[in-house]
Amino acid sequence: MCTLEMIELPKNINLNETPYKHFFAQYHISAELDQNILNWLRNDAPWILVEKDFYTQYEFSFLDIETPTYLNFIKSSFFLDKLKKFMEKSYNVQLQSKFSVVAHKLVKGHVIKIHNDYLDEDVVEVGDIF
Repeated sequence: MCTLEMIELPKNINLNETPYKHFFAQYHISAELDQNILNWLRNDAPWILVEKDFYTQYEFSFLDIETPTYLNFIKSSFFLDKLKKFMEKSYNVQLQSKFSVVAHKLVKGHVIKIHNDYLDEDVVEVGDIF
């Protein structure tokens, strides 16, 4: 059992089918953890500007960085397994065992077009939660 404070994933979601499969959900998080994460994302996160044909945004993978102690849960096998099962149930799919959480930040002037993250057959990124 994981003893870290975490974001509690929703129990049920309503999956919208159009214009593509997506959902909006509220998650549960303590006020202190919420404020710590928000401050870190605004002030200390290692954002990297990425410019592609179909998007311009800042991003980073949590697997590639050192995180503050209060964010270690987001890389834990316990949380990632919970997230994987949640996504599989929500979308009625079976995901590969290797995936990560990636943060994206768009600012004025950035754009993102409809796409998927199937970059090649071996890499699939799932679960942007911030």
